[in-house]
Amino acid sequence: MDDESLIAEAARHAGEFALAKPSLTAGTVACALLTAAGNVYTGINIDLACGIGFCAEHAAVAAMLNARETRVAVIVAVNHRGRILPPCGRCRELLAQVDRANRAGCRVLLPPAPVPMAVTAAADPAAPTPPCRAALLGDLLPEPWMEGK
Repeated sequence: MDDESLIAEAARHAGEFALAKPSLTAGTVACALLTAAGNVYTGINIDLACGIGFCAEHAAVAAMLNARETRVAVIVAVNHRGRILPPCGRCRELLAQVDRANRAGCRVLLPPAPVPMAVTAAADPAAPTPPCRAALLGDLLPEPWMEGK
C-alpha cells in the first residue's frame, strides 16, 4: 500500500461524534498503520474526562497486537479535517516499546514541511504540493525511555 492510500484509509475513519455527553467525543483523529507483514490496522481517538481517553495510534496498535503483530512499516494519523498529524511523544514511545525494530523500520508520515514566504512567492503555482513527508521513528524518538533498561 502506498502512502497516499494509507492516508486515505486513515481519513476514511476520522469523523468526530459525541459519546455520553457532547464534551466527550471520539473520532476526531484516526490512524492507519501498515505492518511489516503487509496488513493494515486502524483506530480512532477517544477524548474523555479525567484524561482516560487515548490517541488513535494506541487504538490502531491495539488492533495490530490483537492479531499478534508487532512491527510497523508505516503509520499515519489524520484529523477529522484531513490534516496529517505527527504522533505525540507517548505514541512514539508506544511504538518503540511494542517492538525495538520499529525504531529503525517504522516510517512515520508527517504533515508537509512549511514553506517559507519567500519560496512561496517564487514557487510555480502549477507545481504539485507533496501530501506529506516521512521520518523514521528513531529520528523522532532519539532517546527512548526504554533505552538501556
